[in-house]
Amino acid sequence: AIASALSDAFRLANSEAVEFEDRPVPGAAGWSIRWKARKAGASKGDSYLTTPQGRRYDSIRAAKRFLGLEAPRGDEGASGRAAKLAPKAAAPAAAKKTAKASRPNAPNVATRSSLAPSQ
Repeated sequence: AIASALSDAFRLANSEAVEFEDRPVPGAAGWSIRWKARKAGASKGDSYLTTPQGRRYDSIRAAKRFLGLEAPRGDEGASGRAAKLAPKAAAPAAAKKTAKASRPNAPNVATRSSLAPSQ
């Protein structure tokens, strides 16, 4: 029932093509939908579903995965679409590791002799 309510709201928002902020989704308590034009005055845009917890999804399939009604898309992890659309959390205080050079003993800076044309 909730999946069909979300699908109907998504389809309606895309067919109206009129920009609006979060509007409640009938039949899906706590869910809202918004439609945003890609450019000012454009007739093309994107719909976004927002969960009661505040996560935002740009597709019905992603919302169904969230509800557990569709199989997960591999290991979505932190690089999935939903994570990119979700509000950003504070960055962890731990320092990021840097990648090691593929040749650890290679010089970092080119010298004049290495740039000189060979004879």
